[in-house]
Amino acid sequence: MVQSLFWKHIPLSRFVPKDRFYQEFNNRVQSSKTLLCFSLGQTNKVLWDFWGHTYNNPGCDHAETVALRAIKDFLKQCREEMSRKYELTMYLSFSPCAGCCKRLTAFVRSESAVQVSILVSRLYFPQYRDTRENLRQLVHSGIRLEVMGRKDFEKCHHLFVDYCSNFEEWPELDEESENGRAVLQGILQECEEESHSQSDDLESSIWLSLTPVDAGTSWTSQEPETPQKAPSVASDTGYAQGVKRKLFDFC
Repeated sequence: MVQSLFWKHIPLSRFVPKDRFYQEFNNRVQSSKTLLCFSLGQTNKVLWDFWGHTYNNPGCDHAETVALRAIKDFLKQCREEMSRKYELTMYLSFSPCAGCCKRLTAFVRSESAVQVSILVSRLYFPQYRDTRENLRQLVHSGIRLEVMGRKDFEKCHHLFVDYCSNFEEWPELDEESENGRAVLQGILQECEEESHSQSDDLESSIWLSLTPVDAGTSWTSQEPETPQKAPSVASDTGYAQGVKRKLFDFC
């Protein structure tokens, strides 16, 4: 009965195919879409209540919006248990765009019982002022935002791809993670005055190296609707409700 509340035209899927995981989460390789893996579980419990993965919803929404809609539907069914506290973890191949930052911020304000953590492989157009400002607002709302490191990739692979096989790291993974962390730290520490005075077309190589590639997009002062966030015709979306997944601690 619970499962019927979700979109019947979207097939339920539990795990991410191995090749797609490496294609989308490799922080050295650019991609034309965003992959999001999420888990929702009660605080201090090792089993998830709701989990899955999604790309862009065909014809309309970004991956974050698709996941949030499904999570909200699930939480509506748990309103009788008002004392429950939840932890929501999202692994994203690209950090949220400005619009999705606003949606995530609104979500935590409306769902005070949910603590949200977001781990990202790459930063999405960090040279744009609107993106940086909304990433700061995201963190100010109480959401934990971090750039993924080796252990995070390993954990995501273990939980969402294949818990029986080892994670295969790619060249320069650690270097790219450190670069991403440095950029994110700079964004979060950026003063408001500095934010408004900085140009929107920064030339620093560290910004450009972390920027999604889209040959058909011109560089403007507004955040572009690139393939990484735009609706996808061949989207693969999946959720799993009521599936008990055990979380493992990684040292």
